[in-house]
Parts: sequence; structure tokens; C-alpha cells
Amino acid sequence: MKTSMASMGLIALGFVVSTGAAAQGAGGASPDPACVSRPDCRFIGSVTIRTDQGVKTPALNRNMPFLRTKDGRSRLWLVLGERVDFRLGGPGEPPITILAHGPVTDPEKSKEDLKDKVEIEFAQMANSTGTNLTVRNGYGRQLQYKAFLLAQNGEEKPTSTCPVRPGIFSFENWQGPLLEIELADFQLVDAESNSVVCK
Repeated sequence: MKTSMASMGLIALGFVVSTGAAAQGAGGASPDPACVSRPDCRFIGSVTIRTDQGVKTPALNRNMPFLRTKDGRSRLWLVLGERVDFRLGGPGEPPITILAHGPVTDPEKSKEDLKDKVEIEFAQMANSTGTNLTVRNGYGRQLQYKAFLLAQNGEEKPTSTCPVRPGIFSFENWQGPLLEIELADFQLVDAESNSVVCK
């Protein structure tokens, strides 16, 4: 659904470069207790990825914030296998506040638990090398956002996304392994019609 030759090339590049960089630094880093204990930060050890060449487990071994700033805007930074819950900020508040995070194997929240929150899951499809992004919108308005596929060398590729209707969830997917993604410019808007236009 979301695959083009350009995005497939970046997915492959992201995986190859990420695993190479991880292999070089696999022995050095260790969890920072301050990072691990905060909801907006985590330690990423090894990541399990299914590829056409079999299962790979690149060791990233680094402390990573969920939020970082690029071009003056906050971006949500996810690694394959993660689930994160957050709240969107109002006037005078940070644009995103991380509430909880864990592996995608954690139980999903109920609709009531997700009221006025967003939950995002970034994982590979079952028995496939393809990658899914699941976005659950607990707000009463339509959710829009932008997404960027990442390579470890800093390259990024914008990819299309679809708005998420109030109170439901949407899937974005790519036909290959993807290690990292960034999401930005989250906005709640009034839906103009029942149709969903992906951009």
C-alpha cells in the first residue's frame, strides 16, 4: 500500500547502515538509569528484524529520547518493536507529552484508557518482512501527522500518511523491514467529510 521504489531503497539502506553501525558499537553503551526511568526516554538494546536473508538482531545499545527537534519542530522517534502512548499539548504546552511506552507485545489499551490520547505501535507484520505503523486516535477530532523513514546515516525520506478518524485506528505499511521512523506535525482537525485523503 505505501511502497514505492524510492521508499524500498531507503528501507533497505536504513537496515543495512543501521546494522553496520550497531555492530561496531555493540559493546560500548549501557543503560542510563535517568533515561530508562523517564517516560520520554528509553534504552534500546538489540532489535529483532525479519529480512529476506533471515532474522537479524542488530544491537543499537543506546539511550534514546522519544522526542527530538528537527527544523524547529518536535518529532516522535520510534524503533521497531515499540508501542508508545502520548497526549497532544494545548496552547502554552509542549506539543507532545509521552505518557507510557513498552514493547508491542504489551496488552493494548481499552478505548476508555485511550480517551484524549494517541497510541502508536511500530512493528513487523506477522510472518512477514513488511512493517506496520498502527495509530489509535482517542481524541474526538481527526488526527493528522507526517512521517519520515530514517537511515542511520541521517538520511530521511518523507512518506505518505492517512488521517485517523476520531476514536478509531489506522494502519500504514511498507513491504520491507524498517528499523526507525519519525513522526511529526501532529494536529487535530475537524473532518470536512467522511472521506479520508492520504498525503
